Amino acid sequence: MAATFGTPTITQGGDPSVPVFHDIITMTGDNPYGVGVDYAATVLLQAKIGLGRTIIGIQDMGDNATYYCKWDAANDRIVVYVRATGVEAGAVDLSAVVFKLLVHSY
Repeated sequence: MAATFGTPTITQGGDPSVPVFHDIITMTGDNPYGVGVDYAATVLLQAKIGLGRTIIGIQDMGDNATYYCKWDAANDRIVVYVRATGVEAGAVDLSAVVFKLLVHSY
């Protein structure tokens, strides 16, 4: 039996004049990571993808067994979570932690 879906609604779509970029970025975390305030990593990430581009999301590539990242679009910042619990990482030293991220931007 096939699944039946309702009519899809597109809330964001690609504008032909605005290309969407996908970059794989490897970066090292901060020391210390501040809960909810990882702006140093955000600035580094934006520098790696290029000035003038807007990050619309990141996908953690899962190379790190302890932590993973998500993009907080409302606040334009990276948030780091503990993989085992799903809770945001506390004030920890992430300077030896390497993240591999798929970054979506336009």
